[in-house]
Amino acid sequence: MQARLGQTETEVARMKPLAEQQAVSRRDYDNAVSARDAALAQLDAAKAALDKAQLDLGYTTIKAPISGLADLTKVKAGNLVGRGESTLLTTISVVDPIYFTSSITEADYLMFAQSDRQAGKRPATLVLADGSVYAEKGKLDAVQRAIDSKTGTLALRLLFPNPDRILRPGQFGKIQFVSETLPGAVCVPQKAVSELQGVFQVVVVGAGNKAEIRTVKMGPRTGDLWVVKEGLKAGETVVVEGLQQVKPGAEVKPKPVEEAKAASAEAAAPAEKAETAKPSGK
Repeated sequence: MQARLGQTETEVARMKPLAEQQAVSRRDYDNAVSARDAALAQLDAAKAALDKAQLDLGYTTIKAPISGLADLTKVKAGNLVGRGESTLLTTISVVDPIYFTSSITEADYLMFAQSDRQAGKRPATLVLADGSVYAEKGKLDAVQRAIDSKTGTLALRLLFPNPDRILRPGQFGKIQFVSETLPGAVCVPQKAVSELQGVFQVVVVGAGNKAEIRTVKMGPRTGDLWVVKEGLKAGETVVVEGLQQVKPGAEVKPKPVEEAKAASAEAAAPAEKAETAKPSGK
């Protein structure tokens, strides 16, 4: 069509001066102009058809708007999609970095807010479902606006680098990070602390091995230990076993926990030997 248009334009250009000199009839010149205009219209229609075909061809290639981890496809090649309504083809998740959502109690939130405002900027450690520790450290990204009235917790969103795509959407894990630093903290075994109506007490062995019940203020727990914020000094001896039998002012015979365990093991040894000896006597 482009060649036909060029031919008609050449014919019009050739006949125009002849028509002005009346060397050809006006009718022949008008026919040449009409043929040129028809060729131009046909070329424009062909270009419009080409544009539509290219647009339709573009719909056959589906490109993801984001880069990430794609799920399995929901449809197969050749299926009719997008007829009257949107069709879900697959789901793509951005996994590097990846968000991890966790929750803390209202009490923990208040502790963070009042004690150390830099706690939220400390790196977080992620413990995976198999107990392994994720290699990359995370950081706090956002905090929920309000505390959930049903659970009494506040949602946190942390951001973890995920270059190897080990972390996937829907995985579970535990978040660990340093919430508070207590230099020279006094710690006691958790079973050495008794609680009555929100009041915490420990039994301290004082001068002359006399028992003293002391009210203490407790801090955070770590493992089997419990931090004592107030009421106990480093080096003081507390009772771990038999708290119910100890009375204020009574004299006690304290033994280190390790020696007490060894003595209990020795006392249990003969009974175990006797039990193992019975089958051989039959």
